[in-house]
Amino acid sequence: MKKDEDMITKYCHDLKLENNEKPEWDTIKKSIEIYNIGKYLLKKQRCASCGNIINRRVPEKRVIMASSIYIASILTGERRNQVPIAQCFNISAECLRNQYKKIMTLPGYKYDVF
Repeated sequence: MKKDEDMITKYCHDLKLENNEKPEWDTIKKSIEIYNIGKYLLKKQRCASCGNIINRRVPEKRVIMASSIYIASILTGERRNQVPIAQCFNISAECLRNQYKKIMTLPGYKYDVF
């Protein structure tokens, strides 16, 4: 857990995402909060009645981290394009785009981005 937070902090610093004017809207804190919601996607879901695995494709942690940083950057007003964030994490922009949309539909996600 602490290692994930350290990685998010490192990548936010690499992308120069630091909003010190409003501590309650700190990009790093928002990224970690959204990542904790998005970790739900890392678990394989099973059907309640038959026990079969529902989602076979589980994304990597770094994809969830990149998506959470992207969403947090929009929320805090320090918007970054998807491409630089994806390059920082060595993933495709399309992968980031798909995962951030999934995170925004999860239960527990409470922010309105657009």
